[in-house]
Amino acid sequence: MTPCYGCGFKLQYKTGDTSASTNQLTPQFKIFNNSSSSVPVSEFTIRYWYTNEGDKAQGFACDYASESIGCPNASVSFTKLVYPQTGATHFLQVGFAPTAGSIAPGSTAEIQIRVNRTDWTSYTQTGDYSFDPTKTAFADWDRVTLYRNGGLVWGVEPGMGPQPTLGPTGTRTRTPIVGSATLTPTRTPTLSAITVSPTRTNTAGITNTPTRTPTAGIITNTPTRTITITPSTGTLTPTRTRTPIVGSATLTPTRTNTPPAGGACSPVTSTITVPFTFDGAGTFCWQASSLGGFINSWNTTSVTLNGLNVTNVWVGSGSYPAKIDGFYYVSYTSSVSFGHFEARP
Repeated sequence: MTPCYGCGFKLQYKTGDTSASTNQLTPQFKIFNNSSSSVPVSEFTIRYWYTNEGDKAQGFACDYASESIGCPNASVSFTKLVYPQTGATHFLQVGFAPTAGSIAPGSTAEIQIRVNRTDWTSYTQTGDYSFDPTKTAFADWDRVTLYRNGGLVWGVEPGMGPQPTLGPTGTRTRTPIVGSATLTPTRTPTLSAITVSPTRTNTAGITNTPTRTPTAGIITNTPTRTITITPSTGTLTPTRTRTPIVGSATLTPTRTNTPPAGGACSPVTSTITVPFTFDGAGTFCWQASSLGGFINSWNTTSVTLNGLNVTNVWVGSGSYPAKIDGFYYVSYTSSVSFGHFEARP
């Protein structure tokens, strides 16, 4: 996903509760439209990244929303990360119904919510990725993220690393860090200058002609020595070649991801394109050349992506397994009519 910095939108944040431990999360958000045209509120989504210790069931309430939003038009969903990041095992996503209004150029829209566990046990806010106890008034904070039609327009997702500050029209591309694996980039060694002595013929008739052949980071110096012996009964000319290894460089090989066993499902029910949504019971095998920015599912018995178990979890494109012959294969099974799968840009 490529953040569209400079598109004219930003998100400010403040907290209604600075406690290290609390039975309610109280994030508050303000969307800024600095573009030149009105934008429907329903095109925006907000994500707040935090830890839900114990992965307990949760609920939410809307305390206040600007007239351009309206609390009845707001909804919150909770998603567990496939690969937890520092300070984030989940994110809550705030979305808005098509019946919500628009944000005019130069205007803002505000919403205040409360999130709680259904058993009312406490969250530990300290160390949560999006939580900042110093922000008791609205302020810029790039650890909450804003999206327009699924594209990131403000903030830094966990694992993206530090991002540059850009002017009003710049763009930047992120490389997310997925999971806990650390990849070592391929290193191409730089060969320093080597002085090779010219061909030398000594008084005994021995010719030493060194040849330099660097191969895969190892410098091989192969002098060829020709010894000519002339006995009284004839001429015998043996040739001896020696190959000493001079110096070496250690290379770290590139690691290539191998798709998990069991990959493609069969037979293929249909070929799908993004955006795609399915609700219902049954067993299906979908084939797609692209699955967009993320996939998500709930109330399913089993969902796999090229053999990877992604049942009832949100998965970003950076965590997709490798394609199989140019395709993704989604195997879906649900026994209830409210089973759900979606792929979004």
